[in-house]
Amino acid sequence: MMENNPNTCLILDKDHILELPNSECKLILRYTKKYHDSYNKNKLIIKDRDQERLKAKPKLYHTAKIRTLLCKGFSEIKLTIFIYDNPKFKPLYYQINTRELGRAEIIHSLIEYSEQQELLDDLLEWAKTENNDKYLLYQPYWD
Repeated sequence: MMENNPNTCLILDKDHILELPNSECKLILRYTKKYHDSYNKNKLIIKDRDQERLKAKPKLYHTAKIRTLLCKGFSEIKLTIFIYDNPKFKPLYYQINTRELGRAEIIHSLIEYSEQQELLDDLLEWAKTENNDKYLLYQPYWD
């Protein structure tokens, strides 16, 4: 059994016990506090649901297929309105000048932004809702 050192904390999960300096624990707690029900000053218990989230394999997106979907399925104005009207994508509207860019550049910027902000699922959900026929035609969009 590990001693309870006041300068360290224990991070516990189903398979591991990790002893870390308090400075690192504070960072971990600050980041993860909203995800955990059970924690105190010297230990954080990571529940199984968190382990599943942490172990989840990220999707590998086929950006070329997403690009084709957006090119074949949406006009420049439709894409611009989506970017402007959607709060998650509106920062992109202010980063790019849609009046000076062509449709290909807008689509590239939209895919790049979506990938960086982890919004590709949101983008694809919008595309599916707005043009389901084209969405079905070019899938799969991820592995």
